[in-house]
Amino acid sequence: MSTFVYTIDIYDMAMKLNTYRLTSLEEPTEEQLHALMEQVAIAARESSRRAKIEMERRMQEIVQIVLKRKEGKN
Repeated sequence: MSTFVYTIDIYDMAMKLNTYRLTSLEEPTEEQLHALMEQVAIAARESSRRAKIEMERRMQEIVQIVLKRKEGKN
């Protein structure tokens, strides 16, 4: 039984991706598709991280507003 191990040099692929543009005239290679999907995944994780930080900031802001209103009523 053999095991297939796929390795990729992300820096090298990033350089190649900078010169490759998706068009209907040219199909990307499997290596290019893999690198594109990896970049999409990285961007999605970063976007989710920033969204979570912003949500936590807004929630904390609301907590502070509610606490100030409660103090004003007492």
